[in-house]
Amino acid sequence: MTITGNKRDSLLFMVPTLRNIEYSFPYMHDGRISKLKDVIKHYTLLDYSNPLLSKELRKNPVRLSDNEQKDLLAFLKTLTDKTFLFDERFKYATIK
Repeated sequence: MTITGNKRDSLLFMVPTLRNIEYSFPYMHDGRISKLKDVIKHYTLLDYSNPLLSKELRKNPVRLSDNEQKDLLAFLKTLTDKTFLFDERFKYATIK
């Protein structure tokens, strides 16, 4: 809605949650990356001069040091809810 200015477009684009991202592999649109740390590395090593990247990403490249990558990975892992994930009561729960 912010881009189009049309109120009918409100909430049409939903961003997936980061909750339990540690267990939501494989990653990327094509499932080619199996480890979260490799996703972070992927964005750190991108060729930001590539014209196929969005202009926003080319303008603001993700440049993370090794320590920053480790910190980001540690933060993402704090979003894991193992109590929920491994609770036998929810093992075969279905969405209705």
